[in-house]
Amino acid sequence: MGDGYVLSPGTTSITGFDLYPANFTANTYTGLRVTFYVWGTVNTGAVSAGSPAFGNLLGTYTFDTLTPGFGPSSFYAIDNTPGSVPGYSLGAPLAISSTTIGLTFNYQGTTDGVNYSRVNGNFTSTLRSLGLQNQSLGVRVYGVNPVPEPTTLALVGAGGLALLAIRRRRA
Repeated sequence: MGDGYVLSPGTTSITGFDLYPANFTANTYTGLRVTFYVWGTVNTGAVSAGSPAFGNLLGTYTFDTLTPGFGPSSFYAIDNTPGSVPGYSLGAPLAISSTTIGLTFNYQGTTDGVNYSRVNGNFTSTLRSLGLQNQSLGVRVYGVNPVPEPTTLALVGAGGLALLAIRRRRA
């Protein structure tokens, strides 16, 4: 499963994810294993074997999460503090060269804590809505918009003072 994403302008790296998977099996899972694949290029045209949807794999991240019972026809929110602290934090920020990325993922469930099997996610169910029609599985991407370095701020400030001084001389 996957899609192309456009991140906030100025984002230079990814720091983590929130995930809201849906379970459409008859099983109740006690744990999930989620693998995220982050791609640097997204094909917005026709997709085929010679022209795949995603290219330039930037990173692969696998996380195991214990659940209190991820039952049939339910969703499970994997988020710490929604919008501020990711449910899955990367060990180190993943540098990206564009704010358009591809994100694919695989999630598997376990009923015994050892053996994992594919969980059937369904994108057209109304079980879980994240504000869009026909969306039952969601992901939130956390990124970094860099703050200017102190030397950059000092140069901008010095330039502003120089312009002010020139303007005062002319007046």
